[in-house]
Amino acid sequence: MDGFEFISIASTRTGLIGTFCSIDSRKTLICSVLAQQSYSIEYLNSEMTRDVLPGVESFVMQTLKTVFVRSDIFPPLVFIKGFYRGHNSITFLSGSYELGKKSLTNLFTWANEGKNWEVISIQCVLDALMENINCLLQENKINGYNNLNEHQNGCYIPENGYNNTKNKKHFALINFPNNEGVLLHQSSIQLRAYSNSKIRLAWRVSEGEELLDADGIDDNILQIFLNNPNRHELLRDIADLCRRIEIPIDRNSMAGTERRLPICRRDLRAIAASSSSPFSSGHQLIRSCTTTD
Repeated sequence: MDGFEFISIASTRTGLIGTFCSIDSRKTLICSVLAQQSYSIEYLNSEMTRDVLPGVESFVMQTLKTVFVRSDIFPPLVFIKGFYRGHNSITFLSGSYELGKKSLTNLFTWANEGKNWEVISIQCVLDALMENINCLLQENKINGYNNLNEHQNGCYIPENGYNNTKNKKHFALINFPNNEGVLLHQSSIQLRAYSNSKIRLAWRVSEGEELLDADGIDDNILQIFLNNPNRHELLRDIADLCRRIEIPIDRNSMAGTERRLPICRRDLRAIAASSSSPFSSGHQLIRSCTTTD
């Protein structure tokens, strides 16, 4: 059944902070990676998560109460991975105390004005410590500190979470996975003339560098970061970029004489035809036979 992979960031004190979500509901991220097809991920703050993925917030908070219940473990942040089919059909896949993926870390940092998740984790700890100090001061009735909570509580963590009230932009990342061969050249990439999206390019591979097939979401030739206040326009830009971007890879230089024909002529048309989704391109790496067979 179609659905979306997601990773939610939450705190037992502040609740849901944000969610990473796949945009293509027809295949998982790892399937796109192993097929060397482009794929996209968006970051949703807590308010956007409620609109785009209704039911995820309550699922995450219930998971925090039922799965992470050991009193001797009190992590400032928890990363909950799941699969979303609908507000009444959400599957828990795994949980972690670290994000672990550089691509997601970069997307989170860009969406939160330069703050990575480690900084926010420290802020959660500081906020909890300040709250504990305030409780001790109130219990001991130290003169002059009885109202400390009114001035200090919440100074580290905004009450409404991150990126909710001040920034209404939608953020997304397009990954183009590594493919076996040699990158011939980098090229400029432009958005549609009438697009209002902001774009940032990050080439992860230099020209002439030898590559192996990707086996994770951090193995990429190119990453494109996009943001737009209008989510529908952002999705159109993502579909447009995935459809028309071609990255020239020379496969022959990585193959011996006995393997050259099978590699150069492996079923690229089948790969291209295997994806009918507008958010996944099957031909972005098909300019491969640049030398004679």
